[in-house]
Amino acid sequence: MKLRLIFVLAILLLLAACATKTTIRFSNQTECGTATINFTNTASNKTNTYSVEEGKTVTIEVSTEVQYTYTVEYAGRPGSDLTCESKSAAVIVHQKGETTIGLVSAPYPKCATEKWGVVRNTPRFVIGRVRG
Repeated sequence: MKLRLIFVLAILLLLAACATKTTIRFSNQTECGTATINFTNTASNKTNTYSVEEGKTVTIEVSTEVQYTYTVEYAGRPGSDLTCESKSAAVIVHQKGETTIGLVSAPYPKCATEKWGVVRNTPRFVIGRVRG
């Protein structure tokens, strides 16, 4: 009876481990309007495009040990003097779980904006492991 119980518990644990999804979440925390993300699986060369409004997130299911490249472009805000630059990067997820990539604003220092007369807002990526 104990052996049967241990076997059943082992099967349940294996099923639970297999059910864990591997995801990447993009969180748009910028002041640059909607972010358009072109997300490419380099193994299959398949590209998907996602739109993420300010303050929102998108979750993408991925495979472990596969390199993904992505480019993020911003729509900007109507009537804003901010210039938001597109960014590109690559990521490989080594373990199952969720990885969050925070898109955040990084304005140029005030002295630079006074010198060139342009307000620039350079979004950057912040990658953090949320669950694993």
